[in-house]
This record gives sequence, structure tokens and C-alpha cells, in this order.
Amino acid sequence: WAIIYNTNDVEESYNNLNRTMSHAINITCPLIRQRNKKPKHILTDQTAMQIKIEFLKAQELYNTTGSENYKRIAAQLKKEYDLRLKQLRRQDHIDAISKADNKSKALWQIINSERNSKEEKTLPSSLDINGQEIKNPRLIADHLNTLFTNVANETLQLSERKILPAENLNIPTLILHPTNRQELAKLRQ
Repeated sequence: WAIIYNTNDVEESYNNLNRTMSHAINITCPLIRQRNKKPKHILTDQTAMQIKIEFLKAQELYNTTGSENYKRIAAQLKKEYDLRLKQLRRQDHIDAISKADNKSKALWQIINSERNSKEEKTLPSSLDINGQEIKNPRLIADHLNTLFTNVANETLQLSERKILPAENLNIPTLILHPTNRQELAKLRQ
């Protein structure tokens, strides 16, 4: 913090703070690089897009006003949009099958793509605790809770042992408070 507080220029001090905070955030929450996946075939048409826009407007009106009327309208538009997408998906499947050279293969590809997306993932139903296989969910939950609590307590004990260097004691702590629109408007002027 000394580099921030000991700088005479406000702009340079801000840049130092920004660099320090960015560095800390990048260390604690590093960017995860992902491979770009092929874009999924999106089924839309003008009608579906119009229904979606109307739904989003009604949803936003409900969120801002809390009116039950807008909630009902948003639910109805969502249902219409879902039905329209279902109809478009059905038509796309019919077109894919009719255009395919191997209709059986195309049909099975469609079936498998639908089946894979609806597959439920199962959670483990047993846990090996000290050489015993436990299947009781309550005992598993108790064991995991105890384990995580112990890890948390050990981490707290280790972190309390660290002593701050004496040179940082005269620097005030950084306290950030929530802001509002009025305060931001004052800062812009």
C-alpha cells in the first residue's frame, strides 16, 4: 500500500491502486481460457424473435413494477415462445430427415441428440469412510460437514498466526462502501 499512499500525483496513485487490485484479482481469480465450441444451430425466425422481445419487455416491466398483470403476460409470452421453438425444432428435424441420404442414420442422430440433452446425472450414493462403505445420506452429509468444518477451523488457525509487518501499521485500512446513482451523478459533474 505504500506505493499508493506515498505518491503525490492522484492519477499515478490511482494507477498504482488499479494495478495492485488487478494483480490481486488476477492471482486469486485467474482467467480461464476455454476452447471455442462450434456454435449450436439456433432455430429462430421473425415470429419467434418478436415473441422473445415482447416476453423480455413484459418480464422487465414485471421486475420493475411487481405487477401481477405483467407477470401473467410474461408467463403467457414465455409459453408461446417455447411452443414456437418446439415447432421450429420439429420442422428442422423433419427437414433434416427428408433431405438426408441415409434417413435412418439422420433419425437416430436426432433421437440421440434429444436423448443426451435430457439425461440426468446421478450423484454418488455411497462414500468410503475409514474403510467402511456408507450408504446412509445423513451419515455421508454429517461426515462431509465435519470434514469441511475441520478444514475451515485449521485454515483459520493458520491464518491467525501470520503477523503483519510493522511498516504497514500506520497505513489506514481500505474500506469500500456501496454507492448509489445519486453519488455517481455527483462524481460525474
